[in-house]
Amino acid sequence: MAQESHNKLTVLAWSHETYVKWRRGFHGKYSGQRNSRAVFRMARTYLGRRILDAGCGDGSMLKEIRRRLPKADAIGLDVEANKEMGIVAGDLLRLPFESGTFDSVLSMDVLEHMPADSVGAALREIHRVLKPGGYLCMTTPKDEDLRAALVICPECHTWSHPVGHTQSFSAESIRELLVREGFGNVRIRSYGVHLYHYLGALAPVSRLLGRRLFPGLPWDDTFFIAAQSLVDG
Repeated sequence: MAQESHNKLTVLAWSHETYVKWRRGFHGKYSGQRNSRAVFRMARTYLGRRILDAGCGDGSMLKEIRRRLPKADAIGLDVEANKEMGIVAGDLLRLPFESGTFDSVLSMDVLEHMPADSVGAALREIHRVLKPGGYLCMTTPKDEDLRAALVICPECHTWSHPVGHTQSFSAESIRELLVREGFGNVRIRSYGVHLYHYLGALAPVSRLLGRRLFPGLPWDDTFFIAAQSLVDG
């Protein structure tokens, strides 16, 4: 892949580790830490007593839930267990829980990392462990241009996405996918992660004002999706 094809950006020779360190140094916190407050605010009305955070990363969302909803029974799942944090090891394609276990499932910035042929299977597993009528709440980048985000690895000299995104979703594609896998009442909104992190409840007003004053800037970079688990058949 020729570097000339990436003239929209100044492409730097970052490895994954270098990129993550740069992102943390610039923003001060990893994406999950910056995003958890915004997601909790949007997901609050969909959260029941038993909650699974599927793909919970460093547990930032678990901390937010336990702080805001101390009576909730919230556990996390990721590739590595952490007993102190209440995180179990598991695979999103084979969730280690019985059917109908959870009132709510959260999944923040997970699906865009999965191969295309695994996304539907992951959603079916989430549907299985949700109680009928329970809600899935998730986030994913909004209409991400995967090609423009590519960087070159200085060791192997191959192009890849710096944080491993393999899928990009539009509002229409994510809605169709969820409906196909047994979900209904799909609600989608877009928001700016950093606006919510720094401005909290003022973020929607700031976004509206910013769109009018500076319409060319990307005020919305992330989708928040809430979808209800429908009864099979």
